[in-house]
Amino acid sequence: TKLQVDDFVPVAMLSEDPSALTVRADAPYKTLEEFIAAGKKAPGTLQVANPGTGSIYHLAAEMFERAVGIDLNPVPFTGANPAVQSLLGGHIDAVVTSPAEVAAHVAVGKLRILGVMAERRVTNFPEVPTLREKGYDVVIGAWRGMIAPKGTPQPVVDALRNISRTAAKEPAFASILAKQNLSIVYKDQPEFTAVIQKDNARFKELLGSLGMLSAAK
Repeated sequence: TKLQVDDFVPVAMLSEDPSALTVRADAPYKTLEEFIAAGKKAPGTLQVANPGTGSIYHLAAEMFERAVGIDLNPVPFTGANPAVQSLLGGHIDAVVTSPAEVAAHVAVGKLRILGVMAERRVTNFPEVPTLREKGYDVVIGAWRGMIAPKGTPQPVVDALRNISRTAAKEPAFASILAKQNLSIVYKDQPEFTAVIQKDNARFKELLGSLGMLSAAK
């Protein structure tokens, strides 16, 4: 896409979820430390699925790989669902997605989340450690929010900000997200803008280092 962040006006962030490293429940590695040890023992052999090359979870896997010092074998799919299905079938070793996309399978004991790339533990998975707890400063995930086209009149942007702020406090909104294992994280325009600019800069650098610079321009 030729779209750039400057083509839009941030309004408000409404939700944010971390990336999660998930394996089959019967995998030989039961902890994050054991998975990392397996990766170091056999570099390039652990197959880790992601929802697609250049996707947020592909970048999360790359950041994880660099932070912990292992060489993984990335396997891109055409979305999170086929990636998770492949893990369930035993065709790959792990998948990096959001906790929400594996929650149902974790609940019935088919999959296990080894770690989340978040600042703090996820409410619905309090037993799962963050990478920071294990000494790896990896915080990356998918956020969702409202944006408007560049040039939108300021009164319209202000009205959308007020609507977003009100909606984020609605119990019905919280209930809908909770049922999908998603988290409410509200950030008004200034904070949301800062998040976008920070992510734009670090992802552009990462894409460049992966030889995908043309996609980041």
